[in-house]
Amino acid sequence: MLVRTFTPFRTLRGTFSRTLSTYIVYAPDSATGDRLAVREQHLKAIRPSIDAGIVRVAGMMLDPKTEREPYGSMLLVDAPDMKTVRALVEGDIYWKTGVWDKEKLTITPIKLATPLPELPE
Repeated sequence: MLVRTFTPFRTLRGTFSRTLSTYIVYAPDSATGDRLAVREQHLKAIRPSIDAGIVRVAGMMLDPKTEREPYGSMLLVDAPDMKTVRALVEGDIYWKTGVWDKEKLTITPIKLATPLPELPE
């Protein structure tokens, strides 16, 4: 994770967070990546973005056929623009090591119909 990229976000929490847009990141796994080999690095590196309220929801998607095997990742991200979300994604160890399929990964702005939980103070 590129922590330096997201340090300024800490100042956007609270009063200014309403100016951020929400994006959904759909990141299916590639056939060649080794998710488990870098999982701990991924979780440790993404924690500051979660704690800062940048990554609002995230999780591992499961194969719809087995409902058990890893299939990819999904994230809801609050950011000022798509370029910032792209930097977050491309700084992730899953991107760098080929866990995520770079051709199939999508970042889409989303207008939520239901509110996300409030961030803790």
